[in-house]
Amino acid sequence: MATISKYFANILKEQDEPEVVAPEAPEAQADRASMEAELDKDTQPHEFDVQAVTKEQMASRKTNAAQAIELQSWVKNIDKFLEYLNSPDTNSVQTQLHMAPCDSLFEKVAKSETKKIARVCVELSGLSERLKAYLISSKSEK
Repeated sequence: MATISKYFANILKEQDEPEVVAPEAPEAQADRASMEAELDKDTQPHEFDVQAVTKEQMASRKTNAAQAIELQSWVKNIDKFLEYLNSPDTNSVQTQLHMAPCDSLFEKVAKSETKKIARVCVELSGLSERLKAYLISSKSEK
């Protein structure tokens, strides 16, 4: 238990001391001086200041980028499975069931399971689109 409390205390201490990742470069200082010279008299230069990215924010961005890559692979696999279940390709499950000869095992499966397969495809397609929306929103947060 003492180990956990020490770990928690270290986390709290680190949160109290945010560190800036990149200091302002000399070129940026020259740009700032020229920007201040162009401002209206009633406009303060600090109104245009942008907060620097802290280590915590950088770590969060790296984690999100790695998770976005994983999410892309999920979407790719879901779409691949959708093609396997229901596509005009002759190898898809629905096509094979549809082309099954009368009085065959596939024909019996087709009678009872075609609608269920179609519902699964609709749900998976919806999930894939929602995951793609998360990917798009993660790219816009950068």
